[in-house]
Amino acid sequence: MAPVRRVANAAAPAALRSLGEGRVQYVEAHERYVAMLVAPPERWRGVDPAEARQRALMAVLQTESFFAAWIAVEWPLETADPLYLLADSLCHLLAPALENDGDLT
Repeated sequence: MAPVRRVANAAAPAALRSLGEGRVQYVEAHERYVAMLVAPPERWRGVDPAEARQRALMAVLQTESFFAAWIAVEWPLETADPLYLLADSLCHLLAPALENDGDLT
């Protein structure tokens, strides 16, 4: 994935016809990811829908920025298992949905 990520990062500014179009594409792509994480809504019982969406967006952005830094920029990591730390962090953000997931019938 590293070569693909590097090429995508380098080509992105040139590939977009305008800054406004690029922003729209960026937001639309992230909205799709957020929609997948907040569905089904029953999973987020007891959580305000706005909070669920923000938690999902934060999880998407955290994952995206982590992989961009690690893979594309080759940011050096000092931990034995960086993916464990990422997963642990994501579990905290998505905890309300994870806790309710087993209750779905």
